[in-house]
Amino acid sequence: MTLRIGLLLTLLYAWPAQAGLLLSASRVIYPADARERSLEIVNTNTYPVLLQTWVDEGQHNGESSLGDSPFVALPAVLRLEPLARQTIRLLYNGQPLPDDRESLYWLNLLEIPPSSAPQAPGEHLTVNLQTQIKLLWRPQGLGSPEQVGQRQHVALAPAGNALLWHNPTAHYVTLSEVSLRTAHGLQTLPGTLLAPFTSTCIGLAARADSSSHVEMRLVDDRGALRELQPSLQPFSDTPNLAPCPLPAPISDASP
Repeated sequence: MTLRIGLLLTLLYAWPAQAGLLLSASRVIYPADARERSLEIVNTNTYPVLLQTWVDEGQHNGESSLGDSPFVALPAVLRLEPLARQTIRLLYNGQPLPDDRESLYWLNLLEIPPSSAPQAPGEHLTVNLQTQIKLLWRPQGLGSPEQVGQRQHVALAPAGNALLWHNPTAHYVTLSEVSLRTAHGLQTLPGTLLAPFTSTCIGLAARADSSSHVEMRLVDDRGALRELQPSLQPFSDTPNLAPCPLPAPISDASP
């Protein structure tokens, strides 16, 4: 008996070497003035694979949405022999996109092993692995992405129960980890992705105050981690927080 299950492996922060494929980058930056971009892939499996490629908005459903995306991946279907190398070309089809901020799409690589791939006797599991990496459309004139980290605005909610993070830039910002050092110790918070000109709230397990210190690890264009230690800003100076719902107040009995 053979079971076929599609597994989604989303690559956000690390140099990708998962799903039997080695990729030349963990994200693709597509400048608006570029004719095309490319990505090198290597099949690190000991058997050939059939590979399907497409670009979408990150549906996470294992199905392509051809025709909905302003980007085309070529070749759309290919066979890759063991240790073989292939270049995936990415082309923009001219569909209008905002010119005052980045737009985020996702490149999908669906790896389908052949039914004749090496397997142990008896029942076995055939796994179709889908790798997904960011494709960022970057219009001209948005400013240097190297300054994005220094421009982030982080404040503490008046009740001390949440960090309020505002991204005032035209770039997407990916944080792999956020840490807060308080009088109660170190709180490690989950990483997150923030779109241009938007805000979010990160709830805290224990109350913090203005003496707390924030440490962040930002993922840059090359997929490398950059350490940031932004100062906590006054809550009243943090813009655009109306759509940011605050968590329930922390009980005074919290540690």
